[in-house]
Amino acid sequence: MSRSSDTDRALAFVSRVRPARDGERARPHKPCLLLAVIDIFEAEMLQKNQIEFDATPRLLETFNSYFEAVACPSDHKRACLPFVHLASDHFWHLEPLSGCEQEVREKISKGGITNQWIRNNIRFVRLDESFFNACLDAHARHALREAIVEKFFPHRSEEIRRVIQQSVASIHYELALRNNDSSIDTHIPSDRAARSASFRRVVLDAYDYRCAATGWRIILPSVSLVEAAHLIPWSESNDDSVQNGIALMPTYHRAMDANLIAPCTTGVWKISDALKDSRFKDFELFQELEGKSVILPSNSAHQPKNEAFEYRVRQLQDI
Repeated sequence: MSRSSDTDRALAFVSRVRPARDGERARPHKPCLLLAVIDIFEAEMLQKNQIEFDATPRLLETFNSYFEAVACPSDHKRACLPFVHLASDHFWHLEPLSGCEQEVREKISKGGITNQWIRNNIRFVRLDESFFNACLDAHARHALREAIVEKFFPHRSEEIRRVIQQSVASIHYELALRNNDSSIDTHIPSDRAARSASFRRVVLDAYDYRCAATGWRIILPSVSLVEAAHLIPWSESNDDSVQNGIALMPTYHRAMDANLIAPCTTGVWKISDALKDSRFKDFELFQELEGKSVILPSNSAHQPKNEAFEYRVRQLQDI
């Protein structure tokens, strides 16, 4: 099938999507999830025709950003619902776990879908081949987004197009960061939130969402409890590269930014003298970190630059 035929067929599928309704109003769950899926393709994260529900927080986080832009107070932010019920629109195919086929068929008609039910019963979603192929093409992705906006959000088009624009700008900056693009300055989004989102995704992916201080990897639906921190602050470096980032739990992120802890070029953590007073039990959390190994990305190309570590050690408070 030709590229144009794939696009036409994908657009036809979108035109026939039947959203859940709240009286006369169509609920935004299905179109928001479709926009999120298209963004995953934009970020070049789907090379196989398999969409997993929450292997990482990315799909659900993206769904939430679109949903929050257009939802009404009566709408509940639950991506699990369209993830299952888009199967009724004939281009979105649920692949059950072995032995769960009957359970999946019955549950679709009964309702009561939850995140945990999906994890327990569904391996992934497989798209119709033409829809998958269309999502691999930039022009087709644009056409699909426009069709979704015009069909489902005619009265909220300005809001949803703004989110799409920010998301696409953030994704393109993310790709430039991942590819170490020499023209990266041309990709920096004007919107600070979009830029920060790119940096966060690149760093957390490199660290597999694992804290470099504690080793904790805590991922909940649509959110990771680990943050991306700049080693040399953006205000000083204008550097969002993965080699200037480190993944940390919020407490350790704040402690590093307060110059109380620092990763060293020797590969271990150093703490400020301000935290070494043994009289204070409150400091034990950080005292235990002294001399522990910094947990780094397995890919050496993603590991921090020595000058970034050196910067942090120089900033340590010696009070």
